[in-house]
Amino acid sequence: MAAVGEEYSATNAFILFKDRSSSTDRALTYPSEKLVRTVGIVVSLIESILDTEAHKEGIEARIILSVMNSVDFAWLTDGCLVHHQDLKNGIVKSTVRITIPWWCKKQNRKMAHMGRQRAVKRKLRVLQHL
Repeated sequence: MAAVGEEYSATNAFILFKDRSSSTDRALTYPSEKLVRTVGIVVSLIESILDTEAHKEGIEARIILSVMNSVDFAWLTDGCLVHHQDLKNGIVKSTVRITIPWWCKKQNRKMAHMGRQRAVKRKLRVLQHL
């Protein structure tokens, strides 16, 4: 949960707006800046791996291993030593399961756009020869 000063940061603006629109006082939980930064780093790492290795078998397991070994989750031990590993696993697996389909969807849209551009260029070449 974010500290009092962090709740007004740009990252939490949407949550703050939704919280104020509800009838109960502070009904929503605010993520800490450390969590937001860590998830951003994880997403960037996942995207860079997918850009070069998306075609390989077992990519999800490779990504999870790479994230677990590369990203610093030491800030989690500040709060709870008992649940540190469970929290780390949950953050990594959730982010991986959300990011992989999102990346695929983004790539499909990019390829579809490129295909439409090629089709338009072909049509223009045909029309120029008439």
